[in-house]
Amino acid sequence: MLFEWHRKWLGNVYYWAGERRTVNMGKGGFEFTAAAQILKSLTQFEKEYLSKFNGLNSFSRDEVVSYLAESHVEFILIHPFSRHSAPNLGINLPIAFTQYLQNDLLVSC
Repeated sequence: MLFEWHRKWLGNVYYWAGERRTVNMGKGGFEFTAAAQILKSLTQFEKEYLSKFNGLNSFSRDEVVSYLAESHVEFILIHPFSRHSAPNLGINLPIAFTQYLQNDLLVSC
């Protein structure tokens, strides 16, 4: 699901959009999820975060903020795509998620 979303979102910018990272990488001495563990980590991410996405309209404002913050951090730690898209995804992931929320939730926040 995330690979398809990434491809649709950034495919016109990066030819490799939607392709899983195949090399280990890190930044500032911190190692992101090992390339061999990305699919396993994304499966867990989908269970813990993306599976709750459709129910966000029943969350309180604080719960939505917490959900976005936690999912943002977890996604950055997995870092499933090339380093070139990480700044875009890291900054815009919460924004992109909220774009899919129903208008009544956005208005009530």
